[in-house]
Amino acid sequence: MLNGVPEGRVEVDRHRETSWRSAGDTDAMPRDPPAARVWVERPGLMRTLDEAVRGAVTLVVAPAGAGKTLTLARWTSERAQLPVDWIRTGSGIDPQQLADELRAAAVVAALERRLSRTALSRRMTADLAGREAERLLVIDDAHLMAAGCFTLLDELIASCPTALRIVLICRWDPPLDRLVPSLQGELTTIRGRSLRMSRREAAELVLAHGKDLPAEAVAAIVERARGWPALIVLAARTVAGLPEPARAAEHLSDGGWLMADQLTGQVFSALAGRARHLLLCVASEETVTVDTAVWLSGDPRAGESLAELEESGLLVSREYDAEPAGPVRYRIHPLLSEVLRRQSNAGGVDVLQARAMLGRAARWDVANGDLGQGFRRLVAVRAWDEVVELIAERGMELLMLGQDQQFRQIVHAAPEVVDACPRAWATLAIERMIHGDPAGARHWKDRLDDSQALDEAVIGSIEVMSLRLAWAWSDAAALTTAVDQARALLEEMTVPTASGAWLLVQLGTAENWLGQLTAAQGHLRRAATAGELLGLPGVLSAALSHLALTEYLEGRYRNCCALVDRVLELVGTAGSAVDDVAVRARIVRELARSWQTGALVAVIDSSEILRGDVHLDPATAVLRSILDGRIRVAAEAKDLDVPVDLAPTTLPWTPAHLAAALLSERCVQALLGNDRSTLVELTAELDLIGADAEATVVRALCVDLSGDREQASATLEPVVDNTVPALLSMTRWVALVCQAQLKDSLGYQAAAESMLREAIRGTAPHGVSGVFFGWSLNGTPTYDLLHRIADQESSPWLDELCDQMRDRNGWKTLLRRSRVAGSTGSSQSPGGDAIDPAFVPGLTHREHDVLVQLAGGNSYADIAVALFISENTVKTHVSSLYSKLGASGRSRALKIARTLELI
Repeated sequence: MLNGVPEGRVEVDRHRETSWRSAGDTDAMPRDPPAARVWVERPGLMRTLDEAVRGAVTLVVAPAGAGKTLTLARWTSERAQLPVDWIRTGSGIDPQQLADELRAAAVVAALERRLSRTALSRRMTADLAGREAERLLVIDDAHLMAAGCFTLLDELIASCPTALRIVLICRWDPPLDRLVPSLQGELTTIRGRSLRMSRREAAELVLAHGKDLPAEAVAAIVERARGWPALIVLAARTVAGLPEPARAAEHLSDGGWLMADQLTGQVFSALAGRARHLLLCVASEETVTVDTAVWLSGDPRAGESLAELEESGLLVSREYDAEPAGPVRYRIHPLLSEVLRRQSNAGGVDVLQARAMLGRAARWDVANGDLGQGFRRLVAVRAWDEVVELIAERGMELLMLGQDQQFRQIVHAAPEVVDACPRAWATLAIERMIHGDPAGARHWKDRLDDSQALDEAVIGSIEVMSLRLAWAWSDAAALTTAVDQARALLEEMTVPTASGAWLLVQLGTAENWLGQLTAAQGHLRRAATAGELLGLPGVLSAALSHLALTEYLEGRYRNCCALVDRVLELVGTAGSAVDDVAVRARIVRELARSWQTGALVAVIDSSEILRGDVHLDPATAVLRSILDGRIRVAAEAKDLDVPVDLAPTTLPWTPAHLAAALLSERCVQALLGNDRSTLVELTAELDLIGADAEATVVRALCVDLSGDREQASATLEPVVDNTVPALLSMTRWVALVCQAQLKDSLGYQAAAESMLREAIRGTAPHGVSGVFFGWSLNGTPTYDLLHRIADQESSPWLDELCDQMRDRNGWKTLLRRSRVAGSTGSSQSPGGDAIDPAFVPGLTHREHDVLVQLAGGNSYADIAVALFISENTVKTHVSSLYSKLGASGRSRALKIARTLELI
């Protein structure tokens, strides 16, 4: 017996066979979920969990300190009927990471990582439908997940509830749509009332943490704590350290946060002075190592204090790095963090001493190059004068180091200090613009414009110039003037700074928009170099993403894709605005690949997320509009009578080179729909913006549609001879290939081969195969021309082109609608069945690989070995293929695929 408690009722938790990892950390070592050092048996709660997890989704919703995590950890170790994956979200989990975890939990390997959220949910629904769950997924701190994660869960729960078994541990109600799963009986919510301990359980827990407490003190704590586990432990430990525990317990306030408020002072008075000082010094740290604790507190025995606090199992918990040899890390419990925050706000001698030590460490950090860490710690000690001065002096550097989330807190906490420092206002305006808040940026810009206290240094600062440049986009003349002023200012900059690097990024962005691509390339390269030298991943990733866009506009697609790969490696370590950086990079990569593979985006690969909640620069917005249009064209290939709308930006003007890109995209749609009248209208629009070469090519294609090959060839001559300037990098190559097709069909074989050879040489450096895909509908097919040249000479690029024309003839496949439109309206499969040639299903890369294996006559087992996947995964891909191709078996699927030239 332990103070009247039966032996065995309170025990040390044993080892579990549960996989634990942080969200998105696929390389982390498997570890147990957090375990309670002391555990009180709770059979009623365990039975409630048994019943709840039979449904698709279980919500465990309660405030910090209710025992949610420890209870679920115990339940998974003893009673879970399925293998358990335990994910702790940490600082958050996005929809793609959640999709990866769901895939692992449901043993579905058919999901592709590069799908948009909408496409992802559709594919997952198809893969999960009718499956029984094989694992249980527990997501701890689910309230930290991005909103898109709950949208994904809503769609999957509604479509295939039996395939999911998920437990969400939250501090508040998540934004799930509960109507459908509730009606289906697949959702259970367990709230704080269920997690409250009974009087017996509470008494056992009190005695476990205060072994010598008298019965009166135990009863008083049980009565006042009202079953809240964290408060029970906190009260037991506090009262046990007082000289008259029974009397002290009687004076506790009734339950809830009122009790926590009162316990604040008592907790610190019960702890040793060293422990109080240590906790106040590390309160602002998410996790802390022993070395960091020693540095921040100035106490060489801080490690001993942390170990003693960790023994309680509540105040401080121990964590480990993914690497086995990593240092031991400690995390303060959220309830104690709240206590420390309140104590810091209340002030006192302990608080002043801790602030002095933390301020010393912060200033040393700043002086020795760790600006981000020092800034964060100065904010923690509320040294507002120093904080605002840092924003004024090094604000752009702080933004690029990811400290931008602190700025709004500072503005609200110390408005009078911010008001007294106009030098910080430009940086605050830029921070708002980076986060897509033009109203907030306008507030600070107006204050700068109206202020009479600005000196010449502020007016001529790089930050103010960045702000002016960002605000000049709505007017072409104003933007050109701002660009010239920025160039002049940057010529005076001899030493790279964060502000100067960001101005270079802004300048290169504006030059991309204006079509000054050579200048943009130079400035963005300078910005990237400065970002790398200064250790600013935010600047580096932003500069490289805009440089990738420049390379795309110049037609250097291999350079573009290489830059995008570097950007996507950096975005995990970049500071602010990484969303727009990643989206920009993926958009230009998809468009570049469409020229490299000759496949309309989303025909073979469904492309990347086209997020509408990301603030993009206007040039990227234009390209996003083009990409979105291509995806919708591929999805709606059976009906192109109504053109896909392209509305890229809200700006009142679009520069000629990007307007030409938009109009050219509409021309492709018109070609796909065999819409000659629209082509004529678009030709006139191209003429109006000065896109002479592009208008000439479209005019020639329109003539070609009518069957007049000689007139089409004559129309193309000025572009082929390079006497008409082109706004788009691919215009002349398209004209050359189209002219080669026409000339060969008219009997000028030598001239045709000469033109095609020139196009082959010109496109080889950047692998541009998209210009070779059947632009002339009445000329000789490029496949025949290429193979004729291949019989005379050989080169790796020529061989690759010949292969692509045979295997991935995406443009030719889509354009067949135009070729067939005037005749039968359909083509015949080898079996004689009519197949709509304009329909191209959205196959993923892996599905296409499986299709090629099927065409080779391989069995499921052979395909699994060849592609390093399981036979079940092969079957999943095959089932999806049959569905997308509208086939009932292998032979029919292969006939359709060959007709559509997918193989």
